[in-house]
Amino acid sequence: MKPKLFVSMMQAVSKIIKKYLPGQLTLQFALSVTRSENVLIIGNEVLNPNWYGITTRGAPPGSDIDLRQSSDVTIARNRVSGMKFNNIAPYNVSNFLVSENIVFDGGHSLIACSPAQQGAIVGNVCRGLDTFAPDPGGEAGIEIEYKETHLREVMKGTKRARSYDITVTGNQVDSCPVGILARTVPADAESQQARETDRCYSFTITSNAISDATDAGIRIRSGADGVVATNTVRGADTAIDIAEEFTTAIQQNLNATRE
Repeated sequence: MKPKLFVSMMQAVSKIIKKYLPGQLTLQFALSVTRSENVLIIGNEVLNPNWYGITTRGAPPGSDIDLRQSSDVTIARNRVSGMKFNNIAPYNVSNFLVSENIVFDGGHSLIACSPAQQGAIVGNVCRGLDTFAPDPGGEAGIEIEYKETHLREVMKGTKRARSYDITVTGNQVDSCPVGILARTVPADAESQQARETDRCYSFTITSNAISDATDAGIRIRSGADGVVATNTVRGADTAIDIAEEFTTAIQQNLNATRE
């Protein structure tokens, strides 16, 4: 079965340049897919949009098409750089794959699931994050997140409001404040209860190579029933940072660290 939506510029590479559009509006999202299923986004070059590179959000933020549910989405073999927020942002998406992308020079986590379910982030190269207005816990090369402001009201409190069943494996992350991050960000950043009730769960973080993470190699700020194993962390003051108060049943084994 052919995909319902196929976005590819493999022969004529797409360069999305930051500029002012008619009416003095800046380009917010370079490639945006929302309320869709069976989607392939493959082989694009995205350069210097204002907010997001490749995302399942819809512009403008807060509109009727923003933060809608999508499924069966593949984002692969793209090169994405130069934005304030996420380079690749599968939000409100299930059954997804983010693979073999090169992402760098972002302002928030370079690849961010916020929230997402039943997917894999495999074999990506992430480097060089220059943080812009970070959320609690910092910004990372790769992020699994619950963030209340990324949900439509009708989805709050439902199963698909949280991130779960996500595999993060075989990625290379360099020169980001945090290498790989799992966290909960409620609308009220001071509220701690959501870090227990809305945390990510059933995630796997394995066989990743993380270098020069200034804050932490792997940070589990909140989460349940996850695995953090067989990763290598080099050049981080804190290799693995797991917040005991807001995590439960996080299995760790065979992680290697080096100064």
